[in-house]
Amino acid sequence: MRRELRDTLNAIARPDSPFSVPVSRSETIGATWVDPELVAIVDYREQSASGRLRHSSFKGIRADVKNTQVRI
Repeated sequence: MRRELRDTLNAIARPDSPFSVPVSRSETIGATWVDPELVAIVDYREQSASGRLRHSSFKGIRADVKNTQVRI
């Protein structure tokens, strides 16, 4: 699954952030930006006051949900 996901993400990679608001440089060290086309299932233990997920764990991709159906 990791190899397939890496290939999929490489195909939609982009050089800059897709977010409309700036993201601090300290939050993006080592980040690889992609176009927001996929919907992922992510479990997490808690969310920080700034909205960052703590103890997150990738569970898979939801092929049955379109990215336009997800609200952030």
